[in-house]
Amino acid sequence: MQPEVLEFWIDVHLPPKMAKWLIEDFHVLAKSFWELHFNTTEDNEVYKIAAAHTNTIIITTKDTDFIFFEKNQSHPSENSVFKCWKYFKQPN
Repeated sequence: MQPEVLEFWIDVHLPPKMAKWLIEDFHVLAKSFWELHFNTTEDNEVYKIAAAHTNTIIITTKDTDFIFFEKNQSHPSENSVFKCWKYFKQPN
């Protein structure tokens, strides 16, 4: 059995440099939506591509619609796990 391959996809609304940071500091596979040419692709299409991918895709986003897509699938992908974290900037 092959080891699980994790690949980070960085949403178009986040800095593309985040992918470079993940690669350099954590030695993981990472690509921005811009690099994947998803900058004009609807989120539901990106979800379908990720769900069909052989690697486990971690979509790094500030949107919650990917969780909605997963919950509304009649047969969710075996490789998909969607979690949503909220980041709140602390007051100074």
